[in-house]
Amino acid sequence: MRPQSLLHRGLRHRALRHRALLHGPLLLAALFLGACGYHTGLVAPEGTKTVGVEFFGNDGPLRDLEVELQAELAKAVERMVHLRVVDPLRADVVVRGRILDYRKRGGIRSKDNQLLETGVRIAVDAELVDPTRRTGDDGKPLPPRVLRSARTSSESGFRLEEPDGERAARARVLRNLADRLALDLFGAVAYEPPADTPQASPGPGPAPKAVPGRSGSPAGPIP
Repeated sequence: MRPQSLLHRGLRHRALRHRALLHGPLLLAALFLGACGYHTGLVAPEGTKTVGVEFFGNDGPLRDLEVELQAELAKAVERMVHLRVVDPLRADVVVRGRILDYRKRGGIRSKDNQLLETGVRIAVDAELVDPTRRTGDDGKPLPPRVLRSARTSSESGFRLEEPDGERAARARVLRNLADRLALDLFGAVAYEPPADTPQASPGPGPAPKAVPGRSGSPAGPIP
């Protein structure tokens, strides 16, 4: 078999393994939660109908990366949370944040130490905030209330022989980051007893003692 074919097989195998490591735990968690009576979903704060996505700050070396991230994040939130994306100045809640880093990573080299494959990695911080203007007891304005925060990173590889390989890898990373941020900022896990679970009927005898700090109501969304 030709060395080039071996290289391509190795890269494909590496990509499949990376996808399995990335998505495997999420799939197992979803199966486990479903079996235990939990359901997962993306929810917005009560009464929220619109969301704004600000341009993130950019501490990385690549200029205008925040423009590409804002576009992907707006699409992810609209697709996954089903909120209408509007100007942040008119939104019920706002997503804001900062690009922490953009860098290339090491990759596969030939026997002559020539770099054949590399990749890009992007790290970001993000917050979901309530932009409602509030004032303190002294009448001074208070900062927006942070509802949730998230920090995440993602990377993707590409072969140096690929035309626009870095651009394509960057686009994959940005889509992945946008989906992750939507999950982290709007994700919720709540408990509901399965529909076919028989309800125990109260029998004779004294009522069970209440456990301090607990109630019989199902847990709501995780704040």
